[in-house]
Amino acid sequence: MPTAGANVYVSSGSDEKIEKALKLGAKGAYNYKKQATYPDLWKTKGGFDLVIDSAGGDQINGFIKVLKPRGKIVFYGATNGLPSKLDLYRMFWNQLSLLGTTMGSDHEFGEMLTFVSKHQLRPLIDSIRPFSKIVESFPDITKSNKVGKIVFQI
Repeated sequence: MPTAGANVYVSSGSDEKIEKALKLGAKGAYNYKKQATYPDLWKTKGGFDLVIDSAGGDQINGFIKVLKPRGKIVFYGATNGLPSKLDLYRMFWNQLSLLGTTMGSDHEFGEMLTFVSKHQLRPLIDSIRPFSKIVESFPDITKSNKVGKIVFQI
């Protein structure tokens, strides 16, 4: 798991995924279905500089609690919906940033391709399937137990 010098911690509701992330080089991991995580994470790690999230929802406030001052939350999805509240007091007191993002500009995409090529990054692949199986693969795409992307060959 190339980290560009970062100490990467992951969260998952799956012990199998956590094991895989640790084998790939994650510094630490926690199972959010088994642990009272946010207070323990902050005490153990001293806080985080950056949280990257794809789900949104009320867990955003947990992330706010584990960030160091001037920390950032970058989110690119909201599958858990909107938060019912947002801890604005802690955000302004600790000078935190909440940034939504999508795919970036054409220029940024080119920079990303250069970075991936330079560092020989390879995506984690769950499975490779023929394009003719795409419709019957939809249920598999939504399952949370896969590790990596499903690739369709043309």
